[in-house]
Amino acid sequence: MTATAKKIAAAAQDTVNGHIEQAEQWLDQTPGALSHAAGRVEHLTRVGVEKAREAGAQVAQGANQACNRTADYVREEPGKSLLAAALAGAAITALAGWATRSRWNHR
Repeated sequence: MTATAKKIAAAAQDTVNGHIEQAEQWLDQTPGALSHAAGRVEHLTRVGVEKAREAGAQVAQGANQACNRTADYVREEPGKSLLAAALAGAAITALAGWATRSRWNHR
């Protein structure tokens, strides 16, 4: 082997050794990084679940308030409430009939 070839081989070996050392350092750091990431995911999951609970409670509270307001209105205005319900029922029936006819006509 010539001197130049030996120099090239030594340089290549140094490069390989450097990459091996860097890979070993990354492997040493991996468990800590994974543990940190797992902890972060767990924290974010807890925060997400708590926010979902809060949002669900707010929706339930809003629905309950709307139900109470509707019941109050029906007690205060029974005639108007009955008329509104009849109109809504007629509109829904008309839409359902229209949708059914429209679908059957396209076949």
